[in-house]
Amino acid sequence: MLRRNFSLKRISKVKKYIIIIFLCMISFTLALTFGRYVYTKVLDLYFLTKNFYFESDKLKYPEASYSSNYWNGVDPYDIVINLKTLKNDKLKTNSNVTYTITKQCPNTVSCTLSKAGDTISKDTNLDTVNFTMTPIASFNDNDTVTMRIIATSTSPYTKTLSATFTLTVGKYGLSHVIEDEAGRPYLNLKVTNTLDSYVVKEAFGNNTPGNHISQAVYDSLSDTDKAKCASAVIGVSFNPNVIKIDNTNKYFMDAYNVQTQVINSFDYVNSFTFDMNPSISNTIKFYKNDKSMNYSNSNVLTVTYYY
Repeated sequence: MLRRNFSLKRISKVKKYIIIIFLCMISFTLALTFGRYVYTKVLDLYFLTKNFYFESDKLKYPEASYSSNYWNGVDPYDIVINLKTLKNDKLKTNSNVTYTITKQCPNTVSCTLSKAGDTISKDTNLDTVNFTMTPIASFNDNDTVTMRIIATSTSPYTKTLSATFTLTVGKYGLSHVIEDEAGRPYLNLKVTNTLDSYVVKEAFGNNTPGNHISQAVYDSLSDTDKAKCASAVIGVSFNPNVIKIDNTNKYFMDAYNVQTQVINSFDYVNSFTFDMNPSISNTIKFYKNDKSMNYSNSNVLTVTYYY
C-alpha cells in the first residue's frame, strides 16, 4: 500500500511539472506577442516625436499579408505601391526621405521593380513604385506563388515596411483581393477581370446564353443587344452585421439581384450581382462595423464568378 501511494505521488508530481511547463510556454508566447506590440507602439511614438512618417498603402509595419485565390497562372501580375511621408494633410515629414525597395520571388517567376529606391520630396510627400511578376514556369490549378516586397527608409531615420503577396491559380481571367488594414473604417474589394471576350446572358439573334463573343463582335451590336452580354458576372455576399456596402459606389448602383436582411427593423443589403467589362478592375467599398479589425485574409466576403 505504501508503494502504491508513493507511485501515485510521483505521478501527481509529474502532472504538476507538465502543467507548469505548459503555463510557462503560454506565458513566453504571450510575452513575445505583447513585446512586439509594445515595441511597435514605442517605435511609432518615437517617430512621432521626430515628425517622421514613412507609410504605404500596401506595405506595413509589422508586415502585411495579402492573398488572391483566382490568378490565372499565365498573365503577369502588377502591384502599384504608393509610398508616403505623411499621415494626413497636417502631419507630414518636413524633410526629404530617401528609401530603398527590394523584392523576393521564387525561381518560377520573374519579378521587376520600376526603381530600386528614390528620394521622396518634402514638397510632394509621395512616390510610386510599380512591381510586376511574370510567370516563367507552367502553373496548374491550386499552385501558389508567394512574393515579398520590402521598403526601407534610409534617411533621416530607418524604418522598414513590407508585405507578402500570395497568388493561387484559380479560374482564368478573374481574381479578387480584399484590401484592408486595422484602424481603417472601411475595406475595399478589388475584382480584376483580364478576359478579353463577352458571354451572352440573354438570347438574341443566333446567340444563346453561355455563348462567347469577341470584343469586335460585341462592338458591332446594338445597345439593346450589348445589354444582354457581359464579360464577367460577379456575385458578392456578406454579413451586414460585420460590414455594410457603400451604396454610393457606382458598381453597386448598377447591381441587380440585390438581397437584403432585416436588422433592428431596417433592411440591409447582404448580397448583389454586377456585370464587368473586359480588362478592368472594379473596387467596391464596404464600411466595417469594427474598424479595429483587419479583414485582408479572411472570408468576410464571398465572391462568386458566374461567367
